[in-house]
Amino acid sequence: MRVIPHGQAAKSLLLTALFVLVPLALSANVAPVIDSLTATPPAVGQGETVLLELAAHDPDCPDTCGPGSGCFLYIDAGQTTWSAAEGTFQNQVNNTNASPYTATVEWVAPAADGSYQVNVSIRDNGGMLCFGDPLTTTDSITITVGATSPPPVIEELTASPAQLFVGETSSLTCFATDPEDDPVTYSWQSDSGSVIPGANGAATFQASEVGIATITCTATDPYGASDSDTVQVSVPEAIADSVLTAGLVEPWRLSVDSDGNVFVIDRGAGGLVVVNLFSGELVYRLPLPGATSIAVDWNDNLLIGGRSGARVVDRLGAPVLDLSTSSNLGRVADVAVDAVN
Repeated sequence: MRVIPHGQAAKSLLLTALFVLVPLALSANVAPVIDSLTATPPAVGQGETVLLELAAHDPDCPDTCGPGSGCFLYIDAGQTTWSAAEGTFQNQVNNTNASPYTATVEWVAPAADGSYQVNVSIRDNGGMLCFGDPLTTTDSITITVGATSPPPVIEELTASPAQLFVGETSSLTCFATDPEDDPVTYSWQSDSGSVIPGANGAATFQASEVGIATITCTATDPYGASDSDTVQVSVPEAIADSVLTAGLVEPWRLSVDSDGNVFVIDRGAGGLVVVNLFSGELVYRLPLPGATSIAVDWNDNLLIGGRSGARVVDRLGAPVLDLSTSSNLGRVADVAVDAVN
């Protein structure tokens, strides 16, 4: 048995602890990096509010880190501080200890014109067991308080067409000029339907419901000054000119010829029902078992799709051409013809 004096045992224990902990701090700590610091808008009037947004990361973190990841690997949210010589801060949100890291705060401009520097400081995590001090990074941004930039002016806002039915689209154009020739960005909003923004003040509106859609275009300069205007698009309910019912039981597919005759494949009637579009009267019926679709060709013959291919017949159902065997067709869900063949 080996007896170790008390002092020597304590020293051995300390060395063992150092041996375990020192590898945690073998790599030099790198200060966190502020990726972006923005102020929206960058120029305001006295007493107005600016939103400050910070994005940062810790270079020691290989990807995404948080509590439990190790020493100096993430940003300590509780150590984020904002400062300015004038003005006040409100609604500070530091989010959580992490890398990448984000934070926001609102700065209320003082009651005096001028340029004001707003500072922010962030620190990575660390402590007694990390064998090194946490590192701090600072940045600043300048905000102008006083006479703000004059806003853009919307010169023209149009919708073409200004009347459409549900599901149809209208082309929107918004044109604005800026008194100081600053670049202008456009944004859109509608109380119904949807707006898909395009480039240079263009957009597309799609109607989704009956009524009057009020569409708003907002033109904004780089300093947050803006102008808005609205245009209205009428979306009426579709009203049928006439309703065809004569001879129809269960209409499925239809086609129309140049004389206004409507050729309807009717499942309930067991074939073809022909109705005049203008008078609404039944013209004739034609048995076409298994027919699933129809189209009128340039010779006023009928192209019929069926469960086992397709065929061409004349107006009275006499065969003109059988496409079932020559084209090796199976069930045909729908058919169409062009203007020539």
